[in-house]
Amino acid sequence: MKIAVVDDSKFTRMVIKQILNELSNTDFCWEAENGKVALEKNTRDPVDLIISDLEMPVLDGLQLLKTVIGGEAKTKCLLISAFHKSNQPKIIDALKAGATGFIEKNSLGKGFDINSLKKEIDKHINFLTQDNILKKEIRATSLENNPSRSVVKNRADFISIIGSAGSLGPIEKILEFTDKIEVPIVIGIHIPFGIEKVLINRFNTVVGEKTKPLTFEGPMQVGKVVLLRGGYNAKLVRNRDNIDIEYEDLRTDRSFTPNLDNFLISAHLIDLVSDVIVLSGLCNDGIQGVREHFRRGGSVYVQSPETSVARTMPLAIINEGCHSVVSDPESIGKFLQEKYLTAL
Repeated sequence: MKIAVVDDSKFTRMVIKQILNELSNTDFCWEAENGKVALEKNTRDPVDLIISDLEMPVLDGLQLLKTVIGGEAKTKCLLISAFHKSNQPKIIDALKAGATGFIEKNSLGKGFDINSLKKEIDKHINFLTQDNILKKEIRATSLENNPSRSVVKNRADFISIIGSAGSLGPIEKILEFTDKIEVPIVIGIHIPFGIEKVLINRFNTVVGEKTKPLTFEGPMQVGKVVLLRGGYNAKLVRNRDNIDIEYEDLRTDRSFTPNLDNFLISAHLIDLVSDVIVLSGLCNDGIQGVREHFRRGGSVYVQSPETSVARTMPLAIINEGCHSVVSDPESIGKFLQEKYLTAL
């Protein structure tokens, strides 16, 4: 994988270059001190991944990301930056625009744990490598070859919304149609540890009165929208009359969290059926769980690949043939609204 490093700190660039040189399957190509220089270099020598700081002079990491995501080179962008109150909105904007991930960068000085940073970078590179392999394995898919099945009219026990890179904008759009839907809603997307509170505030601010207030705590119940926590695996368990969400701390693990397959299968194991919305995302996490709920009568709504920042997750579901509707996020929201209000 061809990789570039962009940061206004020469020391930070040196540290990340050292890490990349120690990892396998990486080809360090160039470095840049700001986004403007990076765009010029990426035009001449396109890379697969840019590891970039967020706060930089001349052209920052967010503007760099927005430019390269839509470019012909299809370059992906991983952000490494400090996580503090003043830049949290920009981090959310970057994840919404399609950043493949975010790694918190504390002071790269005395006491800095380079091994932790190395593990995080290695995890992201392996994830993107798996995504590239999966895209090659998925045969050219068309809806003519894998036609949608009709939406099941019966209400499911709950609604799951899953995705990863590029899914925040679609989630905001879908939530606008959920205020009067009287089943629990659970959102499971690959997010960094500790960012769920910021995301919840963002969703509640942007969507406002068009949906129910979000939380990351159980139990799962009507009138509640739950965003699963990053850094943890989540599963549903029966606890007397409640369906609780249990979390397992996986911050030292190399996997992306929450694990979507584990969550969906945990619902299946306690005899719950979910309608599932599959949004923009990398790799195919969730495909086993989606298959189970589809088999048991759940409807599966897939964001159309052409409207997705990251197409692999939607394509994997379509290729599997377990989809009821393939459409843009707004239309999916309207489909849900029509189904659940009609079923009242």
